[in-house]
Amino acid sequence: MASYRYPIIAHEGRAYIYAAAVVAIAVHYFIGWLPALLAWALVALLLLLFRDPARPIPANPLGIVCPIDGKVLAVEERHDERLDREALYIRLDMVPWGVFAIRTPSEGKIMEQWFPPRSFGGKGQYSEWIRTDEGDDVVIAFNNTLFVNYRSCLQQIGERTGQGHRCGYVPLGTEVELWLPVSSRPLVKVGDQVKSGIDVVANLVHA
Repeated sequence: MASYRYPIIAHEGRAYIYAAAVVAIAVHYFIGWLPALLAWALVALLLLLFRDPARPIPANPLGIVCPIDGKVLAVEERHDERLDREALYIRLDMVPWGVFAIRTPSEGKIMEQWFPPRSFGGKGQYSEWIRTDEGDDVVIAFNNTLFVNYRSCLQQIGERTGQGHRCGYVPLGTEVELWLPVSSRPLVKVGDQVKSGIDVVANLVHA
């Protein structure tokens, strides 16, 4: 089971929460409690937005752990241009009421990373290639949005990562793609609601 490295509130949101709390306290002190209610409501909203609870990673060594809280948009075979192979393609869309932390789908070594244009909110994808200890190649890709324009998982080429490891955060969400060995067995279908670190979206199949 992957260890959980962060408290229940994502560290990416702490500065915003602290700033909003200071504003709320100042408004309460200098203006009054009634106007301060709006500021405290903002603090509550930020706490909800940046919540990051621990997740029990399933004991399934060949399982592909869901990287995000979201909805399944596609499950099909496609050609993976990055690795020039046929692959099982699973596309997920983060839901606005979910947790926005990103988790790695499998254990293994980071083999390669592909970066989108550095323009703020420009088109493209950040992609990461993980090779498992069993030799399976797993690619995770993030569609570029206002909050995803460089990288989504703070890992480096050559580093090892754990199954379900908390590797990044995307405020307000994005679409995420998984490109798995074509022999993998999908465990989800279009329309399913899935949770990061809890649900297994596919199993790697070995002879």
